[in-house]
This record gives sequence, C-alpha cells and structure tokens, in this order.
Amino acid sequence: MPAAPASAPPAPTSDLNAAVVLTVSPTGLAVARSLAPRGVAVYGVDSERREIGHYSRWFRRDPRFAYLPPGPEFIARLLEFGAEQARPPVLFIAGDPYMDLIADHHEALRAHFILPESMRPEGVSKLVNKRSCYEHFETLGIDLPATFFPSTASEAAAAAQKIRYPAIVKPEVAHLVTSCGASSVGRSSWRCTTPNHSCTGGRSSTSGARTRCFRR
Repeated sequence: MPAAPASAPPAPTSDLNAAVVLTVSPTGLAVARSLAPRGVAVYGVDSERREIGHYSRWFRRDPRFAYLPPGPEFIARLLEFGAEQARPPVLFIAGDPYMDLIADHHEALRAHFILPESMRPEGVSKLVNKRSCYEHFETLGIDLPATFFPSTASEAAAAAQKIRYPAIVKPEVAHLVTSCGASSVGRSSWRCTTPNHSCTGGRSSTSGARTRCFRR
C-alpha cells in the first residue's frame, strides 16, 4: 500500500459537492489538483496501488472502495458512499478501466451521483473499443489518421509496409493489456520507428490469456 502523503489536503468546503475520481493516473490527478485546492473533497479510486495519485495529498481515500477493482462490490460500496452524502458527489471517469462498469450501472448511480448523460452503454461501448470508435467516427465523416487492425502476424507485416513512421500501436481495448515486453509511450501504447519493430508477449489483465501486440 502506498505511504501516506506528506500532508493532508485542505479542509473541504461544506457547501460544495464532493468529487469521486475513477483512476488516479496523471489525468485523474489533474482533476484532484484543480478541485481540491478550491475546497472540494476529492476521493480517488484505483485498483493499481502503485498509481501516482495514491501518493498525492490532493486525494482522499475511502477504505471501502479506494483500491477496489471494477466489479459488483465496487458498485455496492460506491452507492453506499453516495447515499451518505448531503450533496450528490460528481463522478469523474478519468480512465478506461471503470468506464464500462459505470455505463452499465448508470441509472442506479445517477440516484446518488452527478455523472454525464453520455456515460451509457450505447455510447461508452463505441468509445472504449478503438476499432468501433474508429468505425463510428468514419460514419460521421471525421478525418482520422490511417489505422490498421491486424489480427495475425502476416496482416501486421502487410500493414507495416503501408504506413509512415514513427507510428503508434495501441490495443483495441487498452486497459485489458498490461505489458508487451518493450518500452512504451504510455501504459499501453508503443512507438515504433521501422516496419520490423515488433513485440509479442503481452498479457490480458482480466483473463491472463496471452495477447499478441504488433507495432505498425
């Protein structure tokens, strides 16, 4: 478990809605650093105990759910917390891992939290999956970088000959891949500079199954 931050955040202002930030990555930490100094009580949630926000003084931690992974127990504890608050907390989804779960429980959560109307299954499912997101944007006529979705090594090799470098490789569902055994731009992004730059050996964080990653 991370060591306690060096100092506690400022006392929250009672007439402000609290905030619950799901994933305390740099994105989530930016939310906390913006709101907490203004008197908002900001609660951080991330099952990755070594994530940077767990070491920040700007986050508060409710032991019932601060480190829980997405799942039924997390939703139950979150609803319990929301029901206790005098004002409905604002729910910030700052990373992919919790998006599907929040969307699936949108109606139950909105009884105790403020969250975007767009956070529903019919919208989130298109955004979390890179392929469906790309296809949806294409139907809207939005210009996008050339993108390939190889499912085999031969398809990846063919795609590698068609693109310009440097290029970025990401899995279709980023939060299900934890590593591909090579240096990365982010947690699940890889930068390659030549057509022959490839890696294998990633592991799904949910099923433990081997995942093949192709840098294109």
